[in-house]
Amino acid sequence: MTTRDTFEQWTAAEDFDALLSLGNEVTYESGRHLMWQGDVADCVMVLRSGYVQVLDRGDDGLRRVLGFRKRGELLGELAYFGDGRRTASVIAYGLVTVVKIPGRRFQAFLDRHPRVYQAIVRMLALRLHTVERRRAGKAVARVLRELVDLAQAFSDDRDRKVVLPVTQEVLGQLADMSYPSAQRAVRALRRRNLLDPGSRKLTVPCQGCLRRAAQAPPDYGNPINGCGGSPTCPQRVGT
Repeated sequence: MTTRDTFEQWTAAEDFDALLSLGNEVTYESGRHLMWQGDVADCVMVLRSGYVQVLDRGDDGLRRVLGFRKRGELLGELAYFGDGRRTASVIAYGLVTVVKIPGRRFQAFLDRHPRVYQAIVRMLALRLHTVERRRAGKAVARVLRELVDLAQAFSDDRDRKVVLPVTQEVLGQLADMSYPSAQRAVRALRRRNLLDPGSRKLTVPCQGCLRRAAQAPPDYGNPINGCGGSPTCPQRVGT
């Protein structure tokens, strides 16, 4: 199953290539900051390989993970729709390569390519919906939705099983709940074979089952259990 979940997928190929031609390729080592929250924006970046982590530092000084971005994502564009400052920090989650595009070039490009501007507005609206969705529903349902998003981000469309490189604490932050609540939700999903009960890591044995469980109505009487990776499961990635 392929969805339009990255800037590259939302954008026409010729427009995407034209934007890339305005910048230079830069590589960042794992743990390096690509952007700092609060800084005045001077560029946008297009992620060409690897993953980045988006973090927010709240008024209490604590950092919270807002999400992950993968190849094809546009980074730092929100500053150009607001007051010009970074709204979050972006950190390399492993080795990453980006194309770095000066802000003035990016703004001029949007003036000449209204289709790209419209695509970005739709993407920003989708992200706002995602933030609102995190606060809706019971803990298990919220964690399920985040697991579906993470599995899609950290796997190929053809992958059935995926090991997620995140902790339960980060999962709780993404689902907008406490760490103990996230732990309880994970235990419940392991009992239902939607997460591998024999792994200390967050391992999804079957993405098809995970998506089916996440899409079940909130008042569904009998919670959907996973196949645990059974070769006879009809719920396949791509179905």
